Amino acid sequence: LIHNSTVYRWNRPCYGIAKGKPHLRIENRVLPSGPTVKDEIANATLWLGLLNGLNDHYPNLTEKMSFADAKANFEIACRNGMNTKFLWMGNETATPSSELLVKELIPIAREGLLKAKVDKKDIDHYLGIIEERAKLGRTGSHWMLQSYGELTKNGAIAPEEAITIITASMSKQQKTNTPVHQWRLADLKKDLGDWQPSAFVVEEFMQTDLFTVHPEDIIELAARIMDWKSLKYVPVEDNEGRLAGLLTARILFKHFLDNYYEQQSERAPTVVVDLMIKNPITIEPGKSITDAIELMQKHQIGCLPVVKNQELLGIITEEDFLKVSGQLNYRYFNTRLKPVQEL
Repeated sequence: LIHNSTVYRWNRPCYGIAKGKPHLRIENRVLPSGPTVKDEIANATLWLGLLNGLNDHYPNLTEKMSFADAKANFEIACRNGMNTKFLWMGNETATPSSELLVKELIPIAREGLLKAKVDKKDIDHYLGIIEERAKLGRTGSHWMLQSYGELTKNGAIAPEEAITIITASMSKQQKTNTPVHQWRLADLKKDLGDWQPSAFVVEEFMQTDLFTVHPEDIIELAARIMDWKSLKYVPVEDNEGRLAGLLTARILFKHFLDNYYEQQSERAPTVVVDLMIKNPITIEPGKSITDAIELMQKHQIGCLPVVKNQELLGIITEEDFLKVSGQLNYRYFNTRLKPVQEL
């Protein structure tokens, strides 16, 4: 949902070859960018209305806007969404997207739809959704980002659980067929009720945004990465994404301490494979948090790489268990849910 989603804030350029001829096309994602059916129809209404009406206002578009300005608009919109200010038809100053929509694009789309003999009530209804969305600055993307920010504020809810709540909220509010600009933000109690994470499995709490190194990397690179991101553990993976080993801050500390008095020129460069734990204890993503705790206690270790079919998927550390405890306390005291007995 968060990484790709079906809510696009941009059009997608696609390169292809048809009948031996290369071409570049723009895929417009008006239909799948709801998230409700009403939003999808409203998006398509604006798009089709503009296609049918824009040429009446700007018959020679290239004379009014340079390709450089169009490219700049495209790139800025990809980054900023509704917060974009567009270079528009020779205007000396950039125009905010909401102002451009309300004052120019929606009226042009209305004319285009009337010319196509679309029912006026339908035009008013669906373009009205676009107009209200523009005035409020609330699209599906903004709703998700705002919900995510509120849920994870002050660390009350972990990112992984916030994604679950947002997905549940989308599923629930889509069924009302209320346009997204009228939605309330995602909420733990309203959207999940007495839900508890499914048996507290590892994949719900593991870290997936990983920094990794390769066996042939010099040890100084690994140390810099760990210092930069304040990491205690860094998985080592091969070129196929398989776990090859594990590097810990304690190993690095001992290495640099042992070699403190040696001159760098007097010894061969140390690489990751020379120091890494070559057969680290691992766990599968479907195992429970209890299994993970027992493994770490049994082997007196502080982390477990999460592996499935030899592929490195994530890592779970002792710090992640603090997050589990914090979320349980937050849910219990703030939503009056029964505490989970498993832990």
